[in-house]
Amino acid sequence: MISRLLGLDEVITFKGPMWQGVSATLLLLIICRIAINIREAVHIMGLRLRRRRDYTVRVWRAHPADVLLLLFIESVVVIIVGALTLVILESASI
Repeated sequence: MISRLLGLDEVITFKGPMWQGVSATLLLLIICRIAINIREAVHIMGLRLRRRRDYTVRVWRAHPADVLLLLFIESVVVIIVGALTLVILESASI
């Protein structure tokens, strides 16, 4: 009986579903981060010039153009790092 149970660990593996769960979670985090950046950029662009400058200096301690550039660069970096991580996870799960 014990030998039959010990032999089942070779047949049953959780590597596939576990990596799929990790990949799905990582993809969800990437999408959430990009959505937050887009929401903040839309909020900044929706303000009038004086309020835009006051808001970004008060909250971000930078000028509006710098904040928008930072949000764009952060989104690109998140996409690149996330895509590379997903590729590495997929190659490790095979």
